[in-house]
Amino acid sequence: MPTARSEIAGAVLNDKIYIVGGFDNTGRSTSNVEVYNPVTGKWMQSTSLPQSLDHAAATSFNGKLYVVGGGYLNRDTLSDKLYIFDSRTNNWNEGANLPTPRGALTANYIKGMLYVTGGVDSENTLASTLAYNPSLDQWTEKAPMPTAREHLTSAVIDNKLYV
Repeated sequence: MPTARSEIAGAVLNDKIYIVGGFDNTGRSTSNVEVYNPVTGKWMQSTSLPQSLDHAAATSFNGKLYVVGGGYLNRDTLSDKLYIFDSRTNNWNEGANLPTPRGALTANYIKGMLYVTGGVDSENTLASTLAYNPSLDQWTEKAPMPTAREHLTSAVIDNKLYV
């Protein structure tokens, strides 16, 4: 990767790997977005995030990259933002804010809905799951996980979310 970073978010969009935000080598959050093309074996710079984020979650759906939440070390500055990158225009837009800020979470798309699970808020590790409907630009609460978790990962198989 051209820029050394930790606590990044990553997702595949249009057969390329997008690495978003994270801590740079000085320990500060970055808005840097770099894209790896596995066919050419080369990295390129993409349009930066609207704000610097670490501990965010990223996923893609229908030609767009979704970056949600962020933050961990300073619980007073967690992000409630949903940033949406349109690969056709190379621009970021904002979706509806999360109901409450959270970082160190995970995100996936299932049947046209964005699900975010776990993470931390200003005081606690979370078990909650939220779903974002892009058509309505709104969030709804879904069934929580049995246990609270942060710094987690997830996968979708046969339209089921595994955390």
